[in-house]
Amino acid sequence: MGRGSVRDPADGHEARRGPRRAAQARSDKVAQELEDRLRGDLRKTGDFSRIHPLPRSGADVPDDFDARLVVLPPDHPHTKELGSAAEVAARAILETRGNTPRLYRNTLVFLAARQSAFAGSR
Repeated sequence: MGRGSVRDPADGHEARRGPRRAAQARSDKVAQELEDRLRGDLRKTGDFSRIHPLPRSGADVPDDFDARLVVLPPDHPHTKELGSAAEVAARAILETRGNTPRLYRNTLVFLAARQSAFAGSR
């Protein structure tokens, strides 16, 4: 098989990997590296009793009485417009923990990256 090619599982023939696929692979590697670094850096809690790095849903953030920082994933960036991905994710986490309503909503502080911070990296 040639360099930069893959075997098509449907017919067994060699196919060239397109620029989209290569770009997606680079993007996935960058996202994984960013996630790894964030998780490592967020081990220091500072004044928060706990930090919740990159939760995928409200179920990943316990409903506790202590003040905690929730760092939203890069795929939920903040923009100036209403209804940004960060706002939607934060609201969902604030409203429920899994299937139950969240009781201690005022104990969560959210941090999200600006959309413009990722403009050159994607």
